[in-house]
Amino acid sequence: MEPRPDEAAVRPPGHPRLALCIVNYFSHQGVARVLDSLRPSVLDTPVLVVCVDNSGDAQEAQRLAGVLDAHQDGVDVDVELITAEANLGYGAGNNLAVAHALETGVEVIVICNPDTVFESGSLASLHREVTRGSPSIWGATTLEDGAVLSGLSRMSAWTCRGRPIPRRGAAQVKPGALVYPDGHLMAVSAQIWRATGGFSEDFFLYYEEADLTLRARERGIEVRTVPGFVVRHERGIATGSGEAVTQRGRAALIHASRSSVIFAATHRPGRLVCVVASRVALAAALLARGEACRSGWVLRGAAGGLAWMWRARLSEHHGAVPAPGRR
Repeated sequence: MEPRPDEAAVRPPGHPRLALCIVNYFSHQGVARVLDSLRPSVLDTPVLVVCVDNSGDAQEAQRLAGVLDAHQDGVDVDVELITAEANLGYGAGNNLAVAHALETGVEVIVICNPDTVFESGSLASLHREVTRGSPSIWGATTLEDGAVLSGLSRMSAWTCRGRPIPRRGAAQVKPGALVYPDGHLMAVSAQIWRATGGFSEDFFLYYEEADLTLRARERGIEVRTVPGFVVRHERGIATGSGEAVTQRGRAALIHASRSSVIFAATHRPGRLVCVVASRVALAAALLARGEACRSGWVLRGAAGGLAWMWRARLSEHHGAVPAPGRR
């Protein structure tokens, strides 16, 4: 997985070979924590930081610009801010950041959420692993709520719900199971990103990594954990999606349901009824607990996914062929 000759030829000495892409949505303090965690032991290679602001708020944009300016040292970190006119969603926001990064000739893309900080390991080692190891999409060992996780999740074949895999549990995953990088941190070579087309913009939030993994599988690309690289994840800060369903906010519940239906309709049509039924059961359970609003958000998301499915089928019926990745 060496860089293409034309890329290597135009890259000046000291130019960043690795890009850290962050999508901000009213999370400027989280972005500051991410950048603060780039200690000298971690930041041992020049890095380009590309941050896309999806907030659509002038005050948040100003706060974020202040954070990025404070971390622009001109030596090891180049920081660039892209302000979106509206909330593009997680996938589209990252696609925009990565597209900008690729124009500079970087070889490795690291997608990082504002709820994640770097604990140990070096970015230079990560770069070597991604570019010289077997073609893979990479997660990182993750510290979360006292647990040590692999940075990967396993998806249920019936409900299309993902569950984090403990670091010592990765070897117990059954062959053929869908294992994909968790959304808080993912590393991939520029070549693989181009080959797979990036994130599908059919998903506004959630399931982007699982969808990308399935498209990568078709090209023989594996999913692995970067050895010796550790991050800490504060679940839910970036998306309002706490571990307990009763802690999850409106956007998290709506888009988790919507995206699960879209994912099933796209990749697991034989499981679509099970996925919808699981969302209806979740809504019923929430209603029984007195969580009428959350119950309604789950149903609204599932209905949105079904509406997307019918629009997609209608489009196919009229001869439109969706492109892989960014659709």
